[in-house]
Amino acid sequence: MRISSFNINKFCGPYGQPRGGYRNPKNIDFKSRIKEIVDSLLVDEDDIVFLQEFIDNRYINVSQLFEKSKYQIFINTCNKKCHSYVVAVVLKESKWEKVDCEAGIEYPNKFVKVKHTDKDLRILGIHNTKNDIKKMINKSFELKEADIVLGDFNDEAWIRELSRNSDYNGLVTDEMITYKPGQTAVDQIFVKRTIDSDLINFDSVIETFASDHNIISFELGPSEKVSKYSRSRKSNIPFSLHDSRIQKIEESGDTIIFRVDNLFQYMDDHEMILHGAIEFTKADIEECSIMIFNSPFGFEGVNTFSGEKLSFGEYKGKYPEAEFEIVTETYNGYDTVYQGWIWSGDLDPMFGIMTIWNTGDMIYKIKKESDL
Repeated sequence: MRISSFNINKFCGPYGQPRGGYRNPKNIDFKSRIKEIVDSLLVDEDDIVFLQEFIDNRYINVSQLFEKSKYQIFINTCNKKCHSYVVAVVLKESKWEKVDCEAGIEYPNKFVKVKHTDKDLRILGIHNTKNDIKKMINKSFELKEADIVLGDFNDEAWIRELSRNSDYNGLVTDEMITYKPGQTAVDQIFVKRTIDSDLINFDSVIETFASDHNIISFELGPSEKVSKYSRSRKSNIPFSLHDSRIQKIEESGDTIIFRVDNLFQYMDDHEMILHGAIEFTKADIEECSIMIFNSPFGFEGVNTFSGEKLSFGEYKGKYPEAEFEIVTETYNGYDTVYQGWIWSGDLDPMFGIMTIWNTGDMIYKIKKESDL
């Protein structure tokens, strides 16, 4: 089951809309591209796509774009003049159905609730533009009405506040960009913590040039594309990160995620190159750091050295495009230490030591492999 959210900017591509109107000055056909995107996300009958800033007019003609013989569109009716809607799009044979909203509620066009008739699953799709909408969503969080809440929250500070809720886990991290003009992460997916995290396969945002927002999407359910291996603290596992480059560091709650270019598995004197990510669960983020040394091997003299110690957040802010090449890896109790080279643009490589402290698991999430 793939669940996705996409603010389509009223089918106007990257253009803004004065006073909330439709604006496509060059009359570019963004609607066909958005239709293609939706089709790519709706493959199985359980897949569902939530769209924010959805409109219909003589330029769009939704009835022809999403023909009723193939699709269902769930939308709340609005008695007042509404500039845009939140809708959920599914295939015709889907088992999803709309949950009617309460009578007299303000701004019903800014959210849609759905439930799956065969699965005990409820989703709330939202687009925050008013304080009344915030109040409604805050209440939904308090009552734990939905298993998944997703959409355009339009407020990073509010997202951080909601992220402190002990009942939900946010999938989109601060360094991901969902709203391109602001270079911010205002779109988010909150999943109730009662849902097994092993069933959630979320990689990153999906870049698109069909809107000013990117797509956020994840698979819910067992994945045949991802294999998971946990390193035991009492025995070795046949994986090595030597020569691997950490290309991106992400944080999701108390989980640290490393996106690596390669990692290696050794079996029967045979080496395989693997691709995927490394996760450290139940990590103490404040105890994780990177030391960067000024001289190539960390020493200026016989017994002296200089440099700086950075948190992961400080490291990503100062070296946003850097890659950490692991030369040696050490695992001891709850401590993981990597030593290696930090490559950043055209700069000479810097020697670094990375320390991770976590009481949970170290998980190798393998996407695909190829023999050397």
